[in-house]
Amino acid sequence: MLWLIVIKKKKMLKEYKMRPFKLITIILTIMSLFILTSCEKNPVYIDQNQQNEEFVQSNIGPIKILQINTNNVPPLFKPDSLDTTFYAEKYINARRGGRISVGDRFYGKSKIRFPRNALSENTKIRFEWSPNGTLEGTLNNVKFGPHGINFLKPVKVWLSYKAADLTGVNEDSLKIFYFNESTAVWELIGGKVIKNQKRIIGYLQHFSRYAIAAE
Repeated sequence: MLWLIVIKKKKMLKEYKMRPFKLITIILTIMSLFILTSCEKNPVYIDQNQQNEEFVQSNIGPIKILQINTNNVPPLFKPDSLDTTFYAEKYINARRGGRISVGDRFYGKSKIRFPRNALSENTKIRFEWSPNGTLEGTLNNVKFGPHGINFLKPVKVWLSYKAADLTGVNEDSLKIFYFNESTAVWELIGGKVIKNQKRIIGYLQHFSRYAIAAE
């Protein structure tokens, strides 16, 4: 009988000694859960200029190339149609000059006009415009051809940003940029913003890839 009492006392002492350890384990578990929850609610800040693909590097610093405002898409436009690329080709007489336009009522109209004797010879001109960035992975991208051709006179372009998202963008700061393939950097062309037409006018000296961007 005595030895049973001794064994029970030993068990009680062992359980009593183990209780603080169990209590500490429970406290540590609760603290871990609290820390994990706090981390989820307060994520680490990420520099948007580095992570957001809308921003690209230019010769004047980071610029934001415009993209489409999907909130203003008419009901008749299906999601796939947001990736529209407008395309036109036309022979331009070097002596007489001429113009080409692309676009529609939703995206607006973009066009290019060649003055007389801007081309050294009669040339088949290609005009590609991707308002929402399907053209070579760049937002609001314009590409002319033949690629690399230089002009004898500046050629005038009207580029539309009618369907663009201007949230957080200073409309007066919009400019035309071209992509320098040698340096992989967008370079400033300039341009004049016509707000009531939602277009920007600029002059080109050669054919390359172009886009509208905000400083």
